[in-house]
Amino acid sequence: MLYDVLIMVIFGTVGYIMRKYRYEGAPFLLALILGPMLETSFRQALIIGNPLIFFAKPISACFLVCPLLLIMRPFLRVVRKTPSPS
Repeated sequence: MLYDVLIMVIFGTVGYIMRKYRYEGAPFLLALILGPMLETSFRQALIIGNPLIFFAKPISACFLVCPLLLIMRPFLRVVRKTPSPS
């Protein structure tokens, strides 16, 4: 009984903070549910042996390359704006 109330308070606090800073709840909930399944599948794929299995199909390669490009996007802007030495 006390455990249920504690969980409710924790998630209520997280929900309040997310709403205050205008974070969407759906991606958080999706990550909370799918995260453990993704981690298990990732571990199974690595146990099979070949890490290049993630690039075997074009769709999986795209799912890996697109986030990397999005992460590097701010750094590329900084590099592009710095003046070249003359």
